Amino acid sequence: ELIIVNGRNIYPTDIERLVESEHPDIVRPGSTVAFQRTDQDVGLVLEIRKTVPTASISDTFSVELIRSLVSESSNVDVGLVVVLAQGKVPKTTSGKLKRVETRQCAVGEKNGWMKSDILLQWSVPSITNKSALIRDRSKSSTDDRQVHHDWSSQRGIHEIDSSRDRRVYRNDFPPDTPGSPSDCDDVPRM
Repeated sequence: ELIIVNGRNIYPTDIERLVESEHPDIVRPGSTVAFQRTDQDVGLVLEIRKTVPTASISDTFSVELIRSLVSESSNVDVGLVVVLAQGKVPKTTSGKLKRVETRQCAVGEKNGWMKSDILLQWSVPSITNKSALIRDRSKSSTDDRQVHHDWSSQRGIHEIDSSRDRRVYRNDFPPDTPGSPSDCDDVPRM
Protein backbone atom coordinates (compact mmCIF):
# COMPACT_ATOMS: atom_id res chain seq x y z
CA GLU A 1 0.00 0.00 0.00
CA LEU A 2 1.74 3.11 -1.26
CA ILE A 3 0.47 6.47 0.01
CA ILE A 4 0.30 9.22 -2.62
CA VAL A 5 -0.26 12.68 -1.12
CA ASN A 6 -0.02 15.79 -3.31
CA GLY A 7 1.76 13.74 -5.97
CA ARG A 8 4.43 12.39 -3.60
CA ASN A 9 4.96 8.69 -2.92
CA ILE A 10 5.23 7.85 0.77
CA TYR A 11 5.78 4.41 2.22
CA PRO A 12 3.42 3.73 5.13
CA THR A 13 6.14 1.88 7.04
CA ASP A 14 8.20 5.10 7.20
CA ILE A 15 5.38 6.89 9.04
CA GLU A 16 4.56 3.85 11.18
CA ARG A 17 8.13 3.37 12.42
CA LEU A 18 8.47 7.09 13.08
CA VAL A 19 5.40 7.08 15.36
CA GLU A 20 6.49 3.88 17.12
CA SER A 21 10.01 5.21 17.75
CA GLU A 22 8.68 8.49 19.17
CA HIS A 23 6.57 6.71 21.82
CA PRO A 24 8.28 3.34 22.47
CA ASP A 25 6.79 3.03 25.98
CA ILE A 26 3.24 3.77 24.80
CA VAL A 27 2.80 2.51 21.22
CA ARG A 28 3.01 -1.23 20.62
CA PRO A 29 5.62 -1.93 17.90
CA GLY A 30 4.40 -3.62 14.72
CA SER A 31 0.82 -2.57 15.38
CA THR A 32 0.70 0.86 13.75
CA VAL A 33 -1.01 1.34 10.38
CA ALA A 34 -0.64 4.45 8.20
CA PHE A 35 -2.96 4.83 5.19
CA GLN A 36 -4.13 7.41 2.70
CA ARG A 37 -7.26 9.10 4.05
CA THR A 38 -7.78 11.80 1.39
CA ASP A 39 -5.72 13.31 -1.42
CA GLN A 40 -4.17 15.69 1.12
CA ASP A 41 -3.70 13.69 4.32
CA VAL A 42 -3.10 10.31 5.94
CA GLY A 43 -4.73 8.38 8.74
CA LEU A 44 -3.05 6.51 11.60
CA VAL A 45 -4.32 3.56 13.61
CA LEU A 46 -2.15 2.38 16.48
CA GLU A 47 -2.26 0.09 19.48
CA ILE A 48 -1.30 1.01 23.01
CA ARG A 49 0.76 -1.35 25.15
CA LYS A 50 -1.06 -3.22 27.94
CA THR A 51 1.18 -1.53 30.52
CA VAL A 52 -0.23 1.93 29.72
CA PRO A 53 -3.22 2.92 31.88
CA THR A 54 -6.07 3.40 29.42
CA ALA A 55 -8.03 5.74 31.69
CA SER A 56 -5.41 8.48 31.26
CA ILE A 57 -4.50 7.86 27.61
CA SER A 58 -5.40 11.42 26.57
CA ASP A 59 -2.93 12.71 29.18
CA THR A 60 -0.03 10.44 28.16
CA PHE A 61 -0.54 10.44 24.37
CA SER A 62 -0.52 13.69 22.37
CA VAL A 63 -2.26 13.70 18.99
CA GLU A 64 -0.79 17.13 18.24
CA LEU A 65 2.73 15.83 18.89
CA ILE A 66 2.15 12.94 16.47
CA ARG A 67 0.68 15.28 13.84
CA SER A 68 3.60 17.72 14.05
CA LEU A 69 6.16 14.89 14.06
CA VAL A 70 4.74 13.30 10.89
CA SER A 71 4.25 16.69 9.24
CA GLU A 72 7.84 17.79 9.88
CA SER A 73 9.50 14.51 8.89
CA SER A 74 7.29 13.37 5.99
CA ASN A 75 5.77 16.69 4.92
CA VAL A 76 2.27 15.20 5.06
CA ASP A 77 -0.71 16.08 7.25
CA VAL A 78 -2.37 13.58 9.58
CA GLY A 79 -6.15 13.85 9.34
CA LEU A 80 -7.22 10.87 11.45
CA VAL A 81 -5.79 9.17 14.53
CA VAL A 82 -7.38 6.11 16.13
CA VAL A 83 -5.80 4.67 19.28
CA LEU A 84 -6.84 1.11 20.09
CA ALA A 85 -6.35 -1.29 22.98
CA GLN A 86 -3.67 -3.93 22.49
CA GLY A 87 -4.62 -6.77 20.14
CA LYS A 88 -7.32 -4.85 18.24
CA VAL A 89 -5.47 -3.92 15.01
CA PRO A 90 -6.46 -6.54 12.38
CA LYS A 91 -3.64 -8.97 11.53
CA THR A 92 -3.26 -12.19 9.59
CA THR A 93 -2.60 -15.48 11.38
CA SER A 94 1.11 -14.98 10.68
CA GLY A 95 1.05 -11.54 12.33
CA LYS A 96 1.11 -9.28 9.26
CA LEU A 97 -0.98 -6.12 9.36
CA LYS A 98 -4.25 -6.16 7.43
CA ARG A 99 -3.87 -2.61 6.10
CA VAL A 100 -6.95 -2.46 3.89
CA GLU A 101 -9.25 -3.84 6.60
CA THR A 102 -7.76 -1.45 9.17
CA ARG A 103 -8.33 1.56 6.88
CA GLN A 104 -11.91 0.45 6.18
CA CYS A 105 -12.65 0.16 9.90
CA ALA A 106 -11.01 3.51 10.68
CA VAL A 107 -12.91 5.52 8.07
CA GLY A 108 -16.21 3.77 8.78
CA GLU A 109 -16.53 1.74 5.57
CA LYS A 110 -16.63 -1.46 7.62
CA ASN A 111 -17.70 -2.32 11.15
CA GLY A 112 -14.61 -3.31 13.01
CA TRP A 113 -14.13 -2.18 16.57
CA MET A 114 -16.37 -2.01 19.58
CA LYS A 115 -16.53 1.34 21.37
CA SER A 116 -14.62 -0.15 24.29
CA ASP A 117 -11.72 -1.02 21.93
CA ILE A 118 -11.27 2.61 20.82
CA LEU A 119 -9.34 4.50 23.48
CA LEU A 120 -8.94 7.75 21.54
CA GLN A 121 -10.24 8.94 18.19
CA TRP A 122 -9.46 12.27 16.53
CA SER A 123 -10.14 13.50 12.99
CA VAL A 124 -10.11 16.60 10.82
CA PRO A 125 -13.36 17.20 8.93
CA SER A 126 -12.94 16.81 5.16
CA ILE A 127 -15.00 17.95 2.19
CA THR A 128 -15.86 15.00 -0.02
CA ASN A 129 -15.02 15.39 -3.70
CA LYS A 130 -13.56 18.84 -3.05
CA SER A 131 -11.52 18.70 -6.26
CA ALA A 132 -14.64 17.94 -8.32
CA LEU A 133 -16.38 21.17 -7.34
CA ILE A 134 -15.93 24.49 -9.13
CA ARG A 135 -17.79 27.74 -8.64
CA ASP A 136 -20.07 29.22 -11.26
CA ARG A 137 -18.05 32.00 -12.92
CA SER A 138 -21.14 34.23 -13.16
CA LYS A 139 -21.21 34.63 -9.37
CA SER A 140 -19.16 37.36 -7.78
CA SER A 141 -16.10 36.38 -5.79
CA THR A 142 -17.56 38.08 -2.70
CA ASP A 143 -20.62 35.82 -2.73
CA ASP A 144 -20.53 34.04 0.60
CA ARG A 145 -21.13 30.35 0.47
CA GLN A 146 -22.55 28.59 3.47
CA VAL A 147 -20.95 25.38 4.59
CA HIS A 148 -22.90 23.27 7.02
CA HIS A 149 -20.98 21.00 9.32
CA ASP A 150 -22.44 17.68 10.26
CA TRP A 151 -20.71 17.34 13.62
CA SER A 152 -22.86 14.37 14.58
CA SER A 153 -21.14 12.25 11.97
CA GLN A 154 -18.20 10.39 13.44
CA ARG A 155 -16.32 10.91 10.19
CA GLY A 156 -16.75 14.70 10.40
CA ILE A 157 -17.69 15.23 6.75
CA HIS A 158 -18.70 18.74 5.70
CA GLU A 159 -21.88 19.16 3.71
CA ILE A 160 -22.02 22.01 1.20
CA ASP A 161 -25.34 23.87 0.95
CA SER A 162 -26.28 23.30 -2.71
CA SER A 163 -28.81 26.15 -2.73
CA ARG A 164 -25.99 28.70 -2.50
CA ASP A 165 -23.21 26.96 -4.41
CA ARG A 166 -23.63 25.84 -8.02
CA ARG A 167 -21.57 22.87 -9.10
CA VAL A 168 -20.46 22.44 -12.70
CA TYR A 169 -19.05 19.12 -13.83
CA ARG A 170 -17.03 18.54 -16.97
CA ASN A 171 -19.42 15.77 -18.09
CA ASP A 172 -22.39 18.18 -18.07
CA PHE A 173 -21.27 19.63 -21.42
CA PRO A 174 -20.68 18.01 -24.82
CA PRO A 175 -16.91 17.74 -25.48
CA ASP A 176 -17.01 20.17 -28.43
CA THR A 177 -18.91 23.02 -26.71
CA PRO A 178 -16.72 26.17 -26.86
CA GLY A 179 -16.01 27.76 -23.49
CA SER A 180 -17.41 24.82 -21.57
CA PRO A 181 -15.57 23.30 -18.61
CA SER A 182 -15.01 20.21 -20.77
CA ASP A 183 -12.10 21.91 -22.49
CA CYS A 184 -10.48 22.85 -19.17
CA ASP A 185 -7.83 20.39 -18.07
CA ASP A 186 -8.11 21.34 -14.41
CA VAL A 187 -11.74 20.24 -14.07
CA PRO A 188 -11.98 16.51 -13.29
CA ARG A 189 -14.51 14.24 -14.98
CA MET A 190 -17.16 12.74 -12.72
